[in-house]
Amino acid sequence: MLRESQRYAEFVARRERLNRRLIESGKQVDQWVEEHKTGEATVRDLAMLEGLLFERREFLSELSRLDDSFMKYLLELRNSPQD
Repeated sequence: MLRESQRYAEFVARRERLNRRLIESGKQVDQWVEEHKTGEATVRDLAMLEGLLFERREFLSELSRLDDSFMKYLLELRNSPQD
């Protein structure tokens, strides 16, 4: 069964880690926005936001690659000859 495979367990664990990091990065962006909604942002503030957004995009990209890779694996399993 798929849920008993090592690859499935690794996929689930890695996806959970990425989701936690993604949620945390979203909270950091939200916090930045909240802190700067009433005032003008400095160049340093904007650089901080740029870094936070870059990190968030990286997590999203990594999550997307992970999902695509696992989908490819599942399709390969489905198309492989059965014993």
